[in-house]
Amino acid sequence: MKRILVFAFLICSFAATAQTAQDYFRDGLKKHKEKDYKGAIKEYNKAIKMIPNYRDAFYNRGTSQMELKNYEEASTDFTKVIEIDPKYAKAYFSRAYLTFNAGNHQEALPDLDTAIQIDFRLPNALTLRGQIRAEGKNFHGACEDFYKAKAIGDKNANEFIEQVCKKH
Repeated sequence: MKRILVFAFLICSFAATAQTAQDYFRDGLKKHKEKDYKGAIKEYNKAIKMIPNYRDAFYNRGTSQMELKNYEEASTDFTKVIEIDPKYAKAYFSRAYLTFNAGNHQEALPDLDTAIQIDFRLPNALTLRGQIRAEGKNFHGACEDFYKAKAIGDKNANEFIEQVCKKH
C-alpha cells in the first residue's frame, strides 16, 4: 500500500510540473518580447515537438529567426505555416518580406497578392506591393495600394503617396 501511495504521489507531482505545448509557446513569447530570440526559438521548438503542426509556434519561431537574420530558417518556418494553414495571411506576408529584402522584389508579388487576397486589411502588405508595383512602373496599381494602405492605417503610406502618386 505504501508503494502505491508513493507511486501515486510521484505521478501527481510529475503531472503538476509538466509543461504543455501552450506553456512552452507562452515562454517563447515572453523571451521574444525580451529580445532573447535564441531562447524563444528553444521554447517554440519544445512546443513544436509536442504538437508537430503548431501553426503559431512555427510562425513565431520564424519571426525569431528573422530577428537573428537566419532568413533561410525563417522562410522554411513560414512555408510550414502555409502548409499547415493556407489561409494564414501573415505567413505569406512574412515570406514575401524576406523575399523582397533578399532583393527578389518581383518574386515577392505572388505571396503579397495571396496575403492581400486573404486579408485585405494588411496595410504593410499593401504598401510593400505598392513599392514593387511602382518599381515596375505600374504607378496606377502602386497608388491604388498606397491609398488603400493609408485608409486602413499604414502611416508609411503617406511617404509613398508623396513620392510616387503626386508625381505620376
